[in-house]
Amino acid sequence: MDDDIIDAVADAVAADLVTAVAADTFDIRFAPERSNGDWEQELTDDELHVDVVAVTTPVNGTFATRGSFEYKTPVDIYVRKRIDPSMVDPSTGRAAMTHVKALRRLVFQIQQYFLKKRLVHDDIGDAQWDPEESAAIRTNGPGGNMRSSGLRTTRQFVGMIRVPFLVTVEL
Repeated sequence: MDDDIIDAVADAVAADLVTAVAADTFDIRFAPERSNGDWEQELTDDELHVDVVAVTTPVNGTFATRGSFEYKTPVDIYVRKRIDPSMVDPSTGRAAMTHVKALRRLVFQIQQYFLKKRLVHDDIGDAQWDPEESAAIRTNGPGGNMRSSGLRTTRQFVGMIRVPFLVTVEL
């Protein structure tokens, strides 16, 4: 698959998130950024980071018609925030659940938003969520399925949404 299509889908997701944030679609405002997904890098600021990352593997496809090919192109969206020391219970060293819950809610809202969304972009035409694939959510911390040590040791929340899109390309 041509890398241009992979990047075009991620670019369209980032642009769509900018529009959705401007329309107050989510409980928390943020500035989405197209990036290479340095999600394990420790944050040094107190800003909310929402990174849109093109996923190069696995990318699968099938012939839709004799003259078109349908690609399954996943996009990862990372929600990251350094937990300020004032938001940590000094007796336990744990982040206050209200802050963690608000960030998890944002991760869920972004996932739900893209499950209903069709992307229309000049470079990809019409892309839609692949109904045969689930849109995965992973977060760190209690109840999440990523390593929770990052929330406690680096005081950094990480949530990830993988949304698989179907893009049909005319041959």
